[in-house]
Amino acid sequence: MKKVSLVLVLLMLTAMMPGFAGAAELNTTDPITLTYSVWDSYEMYEFLAQKFEELHPNIDVQILQLGGTDVYMSNLTNLAAEGKFPDVFQHLNLDSCIINGWFADITEYVEADEEYQNGYYKSLQDIGYLDGERCFFIANKYLPITVYLDEAVFEKENVPMPEPDWSWEQMIELMETMTRPDLEIWAYNSFLGILSIGPVALTDGALAEFGWDGEAYHFEEGWAESIAQEADFRRMNYRADSDPNYAALMGDVWAGQSGHVAIQHDAWWTMNNIYTQSDALERGLRMVPYAPPASETVEDSNALAFVDFGAVSSSCKNPREAFELLKFMSYGKDGWFAEIEGFATLVNEAGEKIYRLPDCVPLTEDEEVWAAFRTLFDDSPYWDGYFAGLHRPVSLGGVAIPGFNTFLSEVYNGSDYNGVIGIEAAVFEGVADPYDYADTLNAKGREYYDAVMDEFYAVYGK
Repeated sequence: MKKVSLVLVLLMLTAMMPGFAGAAELNTTDPITLTYSVWDSYEMYEFLAQKFEELHPNIDVQILQLGGTDVYMSNLTNLAAEGKFPDVFQHLNLDSCIINGWFADITEYVEADEEYQNGYYKSLQDIGYLDGERCFFIANKYLPITVYLDEAVFEKENVPMPEPDWSWEQMIELMETMTRPDLEIWAYNSFLGILSIGPVALTDGALAEFGWDGEAYHFEEGWAESIAQEADFRRMNYRADSDPNYAALMGDVWAGQSGHVAIQHDAWWTMNNIYTQSDALERGLRMVPYAPPASETVEDSNALAFVDFGAVSSSCKNPREAFELLKFMSYGKDGWFAEIEGFATLVNEAGEKIYRLPDCVPLTEDEEVWAAFRTLFDDSPYWDGYFAGLHRPVSLGGVAIPGFNTFLSEVYNGSDYNGVIGIEAAVFEGVADPYDYADTLNAKGREYYDAVMDEFYAVYGK
């Protein structure tokens, strides 16, 4: 399949961008400096900072590279202790931000911003309103959870590929039928599988992991159904990495790259890091990306995703300008045209392209942005169907739900369930019925949420 040339990409971008939409009217024209902390994609953020400075010549943007995800939050804490906390920051642990009072209230900015109200994903709009009234953070980066279907395996089994707008029920049916021991093929393998994406897809109006709706979890719905389904599939050896027969055949070859698996539930970055690389191609893999499917039985069926969040800090002296920087780096149309240009042109010190494929997808529904983004990919029609299904993202819990991380470690993964530690392990070992524990998990999850929200009100008032 032919790649769109870099020249054509730039020509199309130029045609779509007769100029940036124009700098927003800010509070000051005095020279100011804004600091912005990140944990990855440094070259892109430096590039975007330069583009923002071109729109706002009085503003100097300094990108703070605070290390990877393992040290980022501790480095933020150190900056806070030194009185050097960044003006705009990404966060990895919501509870720390709440308890330390790091968030500025940005409600007046988002509610007055036309692009936020009309272009930012509706499925993400409520999550930053921690008390239902005030907004404290917005999505900063969107990396879809992706379901990869190996076209080569489907051809081998003489099974037609599903339509891009497939349903949850169609995916489950494929997972029930694609295992073929005679062909040494397993139906699926997972990094983040139905137990992760099911509680969102199968719970009406879920805003985050485990079917969280902003006030409560719903373990009795999508989670209970999904973990029971996963347990059944494992017992029937439909999942490659839980079947000893796979290990006997393939040894330590990762199942998702083996060519013996029809469906791999994984991350967006796996396409760039693995499925477009020579090792996978030489094995004959032809992985086609699909969006996590919506359920036919759920009115508002969203899709779990890796969503990073950003905020203006409570210590920032220029919050209006800082919000414009955050917008530019997240959902703003001007910022996205700049980011697309960066994906097409940025090179490393050796002159090699940094981005073979973009490392994220647009955080806006703007059609012109998506049209420009589409030029960065080859002419396969699969991309169009995949992108069309990405407009209902919701987040993992730790960055979006107060109390989630502690609840996860102490209750979900850390409690004893009939002699087995962790509810998932207990269900998979057959000593716990997930439906028997749904109410307890709902109640415990809410307890941990309430504990952190008490801290929130102590810091931010009611």
